[in-house]
Amino acid sequence: MRKKSGSRRPGAGFVLVRKFGNEWKVLGLRLYARYDLPKGGVDRADAGNRFITAQRECEEECGILVSTKDLKWGADSIQVGHVTVFLAETNQNPVITENPKSGIIEHHSADWLDWDTMEEKVYGYLGPAVVWARNKIEL
Repeated sequence: MRKKSGSRRPGAGFVLVRKFGNEWKVLGLRLYARYDLPKGGVDRADAGNRFITAQRECEEECGILVSTKDLKWGADSIQVGHVTVFLAETNQNPVITENPKSGIIEHHSADWLDWDTMEEKVYGYLGPAVVWARNKIEL
């Protein structure tokens, strides 16, 4: 399990969205009854670039490779706690696999959720990132 207290190393990730018909859905990585975003800690190889961290972690956690062209609403981000979160669109299908370093499967499933469900079930500290993304898309 993840350490819940104390100082945390900086991290980065994405709110990933995909359009199904006329409705936007957001990708939630389920761990038990809660949802996470594809995100993780900065590595030395990332050279302090949070977008590179977000790309690497997203590919590791759900098999989706995000590029700068997927930043349909701009390259800005929101800081939630120790995590920098970007907003990106994808048409790729998520795949949960083992973490390449630890060999652990970190999530039970990857689900496309409506905004209300994601806001309700996402880990609390990530809620502001989901609201931020929703506002950018729907306003």
